[in-house]
Amino acid sequence: MKIDFAEVVFDPASVADTNGRVFWWRGSVYRAVTERAASLYRTLLESGAFERLIDAGMIGTEISSLSVDGYDLVLSHDTIRFRSYPFEWCNEMLKDAALLTCDVNLALASIGLSTQDAHCWNVLFDGPMPKFVDVGSIAPGRGDSASWARWYAEFQDYFLYPLYLMSVGQGATARRLLSDVDEWVSRRRVATFLPAAKRFQYGLDGFLGKPARFRSPMAFLQHLRRSVEAVELPECAAERSGHDEEEFPPMESSQGWSQRHQAVFEVLQRLRPSSVVDLGSSQGGHAKLAAGMGIPVVALDEDEWCVKALYADAAKHKIPVLPLIMDACAPSRSRTSPKYGDSYPAAQERLRGELVLALAMMHRLVFQQGLSLDEVVERLAAFSGRWLLVESMPPPDCHASPSRSGQPDWYSEESLVAALGRRFARVELLDSTPAPQTLLLCER
Repeated sequence: MKIDFAEVVFDPASVADTNGRVFWWRGSVYRAVTERAASLYRTLLESGAFERLIDAGMIGTEISSLSVDGYDLVLSHDTIRFRSYPFEWCNEMLKDAALLTCDVNLALASIGLSTQDAHCWNVLFDGPMPKFVDVGSIAPGRGDSASWARWYAEFQDYFLYPLYLMSVGQGATARRLLSDVDEWVSRRRVATFLPAAKRFQYGLDGFLGKPARFRSPMAFLQHLRRSVEAVELPECAAERSGHDEEEFPPMESSQGWSQRHQAVFEVLQRLRPSSVVDLGSSQGGHAKLAAGMGIPVVALDEDEWCVKALYADAAKHKIPVLPLIMDACAPSRSRTSPKYGDSYPAAQERLRGELVLALAMMHRLVFQQGLSLDEVVERLAAFSGRWLLVESMPPPDCHASPSRSGQPDWYSEESLVAALGRRFARVELLDSTPAPQTLLLCER
């Protein structure tokens, strides 16, 4: 079936790939492959060898019956609901992405192939599961140590050096460096943050793991994987995970649930949203509640330790939650690469959900950051495709006067309902706990 070119929406981040372009058509993801690469991919997929790559973590891919003008082959990919970027991942996510890149290249090396590049932007997370999505990066194996040295240099810049920073508690610095899509995390920049013992341990004064030392690509990649595994990341401090959120009771039954827990559960059951965004997710109790109902969830929190704990829990129990480090009030902005021409959409565009949970956020947004209610509603609504569940909380000291407590005298449940009504067609009030908190369910 030939696709009308006017219906094709090319991915703005897929412009530097010489083997083809990723595009969206009728809600599904495809890759249009150029003439130079069509034969390789057709042989790879028809021979059954691609199954080995899927087992290693490659995104599910099939040959499609579709066709697009100017391209020789169209591949169909599994769809990942939420697209995240490396500067939003916790330390363990970047390490798992590095191990995945090694595993995929080990599987490719076993059949005489490799990836053209070795950067972390080739990986997306499907919930807590990393997937290598740049199928267009597959190419004939590298025939000399010089080409492997270039590949390894990129792996260092995008994986090893950021992980070295994370190993000494500089995760925020590593993510800040990764957020510059055109600037690699160079050895010189990393060395300034590392103590001398760590610089020696990681060989930054003359690393001994260069590809030329190894008898084969397989031996080199196995060594590289061991090097990644050896990077020790800071443990998640139990006393820091969860900040002010009440502990969520066990989900196997509703015993011990508060009225608030029950109300959120009933909203999820009634709406059955296709996706959920949990803003300020903290320990992720409500995110896991939605995921337990089979709903894809992205959970955003600015506290790195909360995200680490939720990621570990989601990965261990295979819960379809994608935890990301992000301040819901200052989400990741769009980025464009002047060097390569590709662009990366803002968080509100790629992480939008049909239902947004914004619970226990009013204190921070209004009483700590001083945002007006219209500003609060605008920021929360930007993530919502249809519904928003927000909690109306009493002032920090509802018995004190505004002048004594520092609370704005304009804040009230009535003023919040009015602000929500300016962005949503319907606002429904639900009881919550502790009183006098109220849940407000809004629908566009």
